Amino acid sequence: MKVKKSPRWKAAALAVVLCLSLLVTAGCSGGTDAKSTAADSTAAESTPASSAASTPEAAAQTVDYTKYNSYIDLVSDIYDTEDLLYVYFAVVANQPEFALNEGMDYSMLEDTFAYLSLSTTSMSDAVYYMDSEPAYPEADALLAKLEEPYKNLVDALNELSDYMSFVQYQDDNMAQAPQIHEQIYSAVAEYDLYVWDFIEQINILDESTEQDELNRLKEEGHNIAYYSRMIANTSLEIQDEIWSQLELAETLPVLDMTNLNTLYTQYKENYEALVAAMDDPEQREKVSSWADDAGFAEITLPRYQNAISDVDSWLTKLMEDAANQADYTNSFNGFSNAVSDFIDEYNNTIVG
Repeated sequence: MKVKKSPRWKAAALAVVLCLSLLVTAGCSGGTDAKSTAADSTAAESTPASSAASTPEAAAQTVDYTKYNSYIDLVSDIYDTEDLLYVYFAVVANQPEFALNEGMDYSMLEDTFAYLSLSTTSMSDAVYYMDSEPAYPEADALLAKLEEPYKNLVDALNELSDYMSFVQYQDDNMAQAPQIHEQIYSAVAEYDLYVWDFIEQINILDESTEQDELNRLKEEGHNIAYYSRMIANTSLEIQDEIWSQLELAETLPVLDMTNLNTLYTQYKENYEALVAAMDDPEQREKVSSWADDAGFAEITLPRYQNAISDVDSWLTKLMEDAANQADYTNSFNGFSNAVSDFIDEYNNTIVG
């Protein structure tokens, strides 16, 4: 699931899908607790799936992905932050001096930033596990450099939120806007020195673990988790294919359907297998969060089914619009949002 090193635009925000890479403890469909203690992490040695020992004795040991998952959680929050920066720089010029872009009004920031409260918890968690095993030398080093710039950027965006929340910008006629812009702009400059290299290292790590995790899920017969990841991965490939055709176009292009049709066929095969798995009581029992808590299952199982259906409905509409050379803006946005929501449900329900 490669993340593009791209300009700050909406395409970048779609890469929040790295959340899908959250790994579950080997041998079950429930997840490790991302807030487990250092003692727990030491007792269950944190090892990426690709380096797990192949002997029966080693395979029986619990694999702890706490550190890995904390890095993936941070990546998710980074792309939420990128979403906010996309909105901000769509209104305010991306330059040292404060100025509005042509046709923009400062009040346009209110819907996004008013009453927003950003947290740096995911960064603190990742830093907490940074010196734990296994070592990810490049990612660990970049995380250490990224910590302060990221926290400074979050502080700056929270300052903007405070300013927008009670329409202070109207009361003082935007007097503080240049100062807040300077804070955001300088924070972004420091943050950009490290963030994309960090993301690239997480991509490399993700590529080394994803196929191993899919193999494990398939071998152990966890079909709900396996086919969920498969349709999510294929959905992300479809998004990437469309963005690759959009990114250089000045107007909405007619899409080349060659690769899209191939990916859609793969998606439908995995979607049908996932629906079958969801209808199988034995497969539902393999999702530990549902098997262990009937009340949780009663609430989240229908919600997960709806999330699956939403992805399928929006993708079907998108493929129809694209094939008919109709305006596919709405269906593409709907599909992208549905995929993001589905991955959230996967992480909250299947991973736990």
